[in-house]
Amino acid sequence: MTLSWTGIANSPHVYNLALTSDHKVPNVQSFDAADSDVAAVDEQWYAQRTGGTFGDLTSAVRPYGTRVFLGNRQAVESPQRRTAYFSPGVAWQPMAMSGPIFTEVLASVPTTYQAGERASTSWYKQPVPTGIAIGADFRPAHMGGRQANLMGAAFPYYRDAGGYYTFSSDFGDFGLATLFENGTSLGQSPFAAEQWVVSTGPADYRLNVMTNKGTAGGVQAPNWRMSTRTLTDFEFRSQRPADDDTVAVLPLVIPTYDLPLDEYNLTPAAPGFEIAVSGAGQADYDAGRIVSAKVWTSLDDGTTWVEVPVTSRGAGYVATVDNSSAAGRNVTLRVQLTDEHGVKVTQDVIRAYGVR
Repeated sequence: MTLSWTGIANSPHVYNLALTSDHKVPNVQSFDAADSDVAAVDEQWYAQRTGGTFGDLTSAVRPYGTRVFLGNRQAVESPQRRTAYFSPGVAWQPMAMSGPIFTEVLASVPTTYQAGERASTSWYKQPVPTGIAIGADFRPAHMGGRQANLMGAAFPYYRDAGGYYTFSSDFGDFGLATLFENGTSLGQSPFAAEQWVVSTGPADYRLNVMTNKGTAGGVQAPNWRMSTRTLTDFEFRSQRPADDDTVAVLPLVIPTYDLPLDEYNLTPAAPGFEIAVSGAGQADYDAGRIVSAKVWTSLDDGTTWVEVPVTSRGAGYVATVDNSSAAGRNVTLRVQLTDEHGVKVTQDVIRAYGVR
């Protein structure tokens, strides 16, 4: 027997089709899927300074909770623009990874499309700071809370600019969490999660969280060269809830970023580079308006800092950076935000973006 076939390496199109039958599986199955019968999502896959082989894996999440994977991990040569097609009426959960095996997995929440729908998204656009929690119901979950005199926090490692969350981490990902009460440390955890016993009365707290990509540039994550570490300080006041059965959400503000980067997550070595920053409360905490924003940059991974001008624009702020002296280097960002309740967050993203 002789087999032959033709194909396109690194095709700019990928089809995710769920061909279903009602009530029973017919003896003869024949399905047609025209472009008008599916949804199309334009994807931009970002690399980090140089190209590399990333990966994707897509699953269909059934109404009863079962996840059906469509084959194995598929290589995606990045940077790349491609169109992904999806059958309508099915909850799809695309996933992505930056390395060949045992690396982190980023995922979307399951999304159901309509026939003929058109959307766009991106994967691995920088920066990729500490993540946001997604619950078993695929809704944003709490990352910090308090019940009586117990205060706890747990942070996923990553989220990219497309909003994708950490589905799983790799063996080299690690973190730390330390809680300070009125300036005194209550202990450090060797993970980005911990529970502490705190005082009953009102007190000032500082929650320091570090997440680190320990395998960045290595065998497990050869294409991960930016956002190698994130350090976040959350500053807030808290006291024991009146009801001991109540789990009160901590007032944590999460920074957000929007950077005009090319497909390699780079920008020219020139002045006038605008970085949009803002913030929002974690699930069930209404931060209201962000009333203050400060931004610093560093070219030595955070050893020294230069404050840059920030102006208010719309609902957020814009920092203007002069990258003229940063050719061929990576820029580290520090952002400090204060909400209308006086809650503050300071976040350092090491190697947040690159300069050509």
